[in-house]
Amino acid sequence: MSLFRTKKKDVINYVDLDDDKKIISSTGEIVGKAVDYSSADELKKLAGQGYKLDYNEYDPTGSAPAFSNEPLYTYTISLKHDTKKVDHEDAALGITKSDL
Repeated sequence: MSLFRTKKKDVINYVDLDDDKKIISSTGEIVGKAVDYSSADELKKLAGQGYKLDYNEYDPTGSAPAFSNEPLYTYTISLKHDTKKVDHEDAALGITKSDL
């Protein structure tokens, strides 16, 4: 029996589903007995960069999970590009009738 317990580690990766699951942000390893991290600030920052949340495995209800029993567990928060349908001409954006 070991006198030292292995510290649990979690990683939260934010991935872009529209770019082949490319990691666009990551927490790196979070080490300890309990996870004291919220995805809210990072999701707000990414929304400002044109992303929208698709699936939040880590804290979908706003509450962080307890550490898993795995020595290292990776959570994935999936995002997509926030696109909007354009159905009219817009000179400011350079969209003409022929583009529609």
